[in-house]
Amino acid sequence: MIVGLGSLSPIKVEAVKNALPMLGLQYQWQLVATNAESGVSDQPFGTETLLGATNRALKVAHLLPVALSVAIENGLFYNEGRWEDIGLVVGYIPKRGFLHMVESQPCFVPDEAVEEVRRKGGTIGKVLQSQGRVKSHNDPHQDLIGISRSKILEDAVADLFLFLRDLLVGGDR
Repeated sequence: MIVGLGSLSPIKVEAVKNALPMLGLQYQWQLVATNAESGVSDQPFGTETLLGATNRALKVAHLLPVALSVAIENGLFYNEGRWEDIGLVVGYIPKRGFLHMVESQPCFVPDEAVEEVRRKGGTIGKVLQSQGRVKSHNDPHQDLIGISRSKILEDAVADLFLFLRDLLVGGDR
């Protein structure tokens, strides 16, 4: 059965590939990654993040003969007086028309970096790297909280797969 991912990002591909065993061993799962546009800004805020992930998941299901499409969109959320970078992971089962979303562990980001993103544009990772706060714009999580972005996303994808596993049985396309 094919699991389609709406991104060619190596971090996202690795996260989904590592979580595939959570779907169970009754089928041989094949991961196919493709570029699927989110239709939102490079650095989404709040509900725009869910829209981007949903757009990607639906686009993948349109492009590929998948049993499950997956999309990951990181966005900035203001929660309890702090800014958080949260990955929203959306899974879509086309045969059932079923869509489900899970959130990743949050990564707290400095207010000053978020304000610079608002003023100048770009992504939070690129701003943090330009400020010398992180080494890699693709993985600011590692420097900010000591856990790689890939591991954070892998855990969220695993949660999604555990939730969807039973719905996929007999749902081959």
